[in-house]
Amino acid sequence: MRFLMICLMAFCFIIPMAQAEDGCQQNRLSPEEFRAKQQVYIKDKAGLTQEEADLFFPVYFELQDKKEAINAEFWKSLRRGHKEELTDEQYDALMRELNKSRVSSARLEETYYEKFKKILSAKKIFRVQEAAMSFRRDLLKDMRHKGRR
Repeated sequence: MRFLMICLMAFCFIIPMAQAEDGCQQNRLSPEEFRAKQQVYIKDKAGLTQEEADLFFPVYFELQDKKEAINAEFWKSLRRGHKEELTDEQYDALMRELNKSRVSSARLEETYYEKFKKILSAKKIFRVQEAAMSFRRDLLKDMRHKGRR
């Protein structure tokens, strides 16, 4: 009887957890889906014309790819810092590497801002930045909401 009760309790907890996990998997977007949604969202929120969007987004996504590569290296370096056997000199070198990544990212942003200005007005670039920030926030809210259903 006790064994049956334990099995029943396990069944009651495992099935809903598996369903919730499956629901989270369904909420995940492929990189292509993410970019497509992002492009539609930003185009709408920033008020881009189709012609502007056609010229802008290839350059925008090029920047995103380069920033992603810099961020991947940044996090790889940061994880190395969790090793307790590093010397102070090694931590110093690691900090210099991390700071260099931040500077590289900032320089990249500045370079691409100049490229963006050849396509969009400064006002629209500002609106794109606002839209890009709110896109992720809204997407996360939407995915959390769908996960609760």
